[in-house]
Amino acid sequence: MAKCPAATLLVQLPLTTSTMILTPREHEVWAYVAQGYSCKLIAKRLCISEYTVKKHRASLLAKLGQHNGIELIRSATAKNPMATMRPPSRSRWRGAG
Repeated sequence: MAKCPAATLLVQLPLTTSTMILTPREHEVWAYVAQGYSCKLIAKRLCISEYTVKKHRASLLAKLGQHNGIELIRSATAKNPMATMRPPSRSRWRGAG
């Protein structure tokens, strides 16, 4: 089985009353979505399936009252302006998979 790259977040989103209902994994997925990661890349970073990431995104949309991925990103960046940081280059961990 291939080793998974270290899943370190560049951004920690703040806990507020609206985000306290999220699971720790949903917080991780939300942070990666806010940084512009695709579902496929998030899945690789967190060592979960792409289907699971899509389910977490759907759960985030429902819990946060959002309608699409753009609103999800906007809600994350509104709560934490640092969430707009660019993700690290894929080449930094390409060989780890």
